Amino acid sequence: MSASVVAETGTALTDSHVVFADRETHEWYRADIDEDGNFSADLPSNTGYDVIFFHQKQGDLIRSAFDGVPVIADLDQIRVEKEPMELGNYTVPEGFVTTIQVVDSNGNPLENVPLSFYTQYGAGTGPRSFTTNADGYVTHAASSEAGIELAGSMTIRTHPASANGELLDTIFVDEEKSLTVTLRNPEEYNGIVVHDDSGDVTEPPPETQTPPASDSTAQSIRTKPEQTAAQQSSSESSTGDNSNGVQRGFFSNGANEPEALSDPMNLTVGGFLLSVAGIVFQMVGGK
Repeated sequence: MSASVVAETGTALTDSHVVFADRETHEWYRADIDEDGNFSADLPSNTGYDVIFFHQKQGDLIRSAFDGVPVIADLDQIRVEKEPMELGNYTVPEGFVTTIQVVDSNGNPLENVPLSFYTQYGAGTGPRSFTTNADGYVTHAASSEAGIELAGSMTIRTHPASANGELLDTIFVDEEKSLTVTLRNPEEYNGIVVHDDSGDVTEPPPETQTPPASDSTAQSIRTKPEQTAAQQSSSESSTGDNSNGVQRGFFSNGANEPEALSDPMNLTVGGFLLSVAGIVFQMVGGK
């Protein structure tokens, strides 16, 4: 399968490629455009293809320079019955600078909105090339200049990393134009920043993550909680610190016994002597 292509404006297309998109399997076959505007691809037969132009090399970002060539354009719809086929010559239409501002329902500019642009055939620019600046205007990821070159019927969609996105507008471009589109649910996207008229900036919540522990939670994990005065008193009693508690005597639990009978050393020696006396009594009585 071979063909050639030129730009209506005469711009060289060596930094571009063509895609043959299988309409049944949705598989893509890419072909680089050489310096003479020629391209070719080996395609399975007996199937239909959309032929789409991309103003980029394979693996690169969409072109950021304004050169009169649209970033993406439909070229043809074909059916391959057998190989080889000569498709002839194609012309990429002129691209016009289209200035697009993205705002919320209150008219506030939205920054960092991920955007893609789709042709009638359903091919799109992908998620990496276009976003919005602090004033809400569409810019190329590699350029600070607002605007995008488009041609013909185009659909504008948001392109979040983990969702299908939202249809913002469908437009037809045959001249330079400016327009404003509204994103009604910016809070559902990670990274979008709202700039309101007062100059305040509303940043979105970070991506879902485990919130940091509060001081009380962290303390309960790292250290033993502090005890109340009553708990401290109870704890000290249970561990044997009775300096301020009830004295235990030899003959009673009262505190009115002579000090000698409450002395631990005297009680230990006395107990030992009584034990020895008991043993001696048993030996003598046994005889």
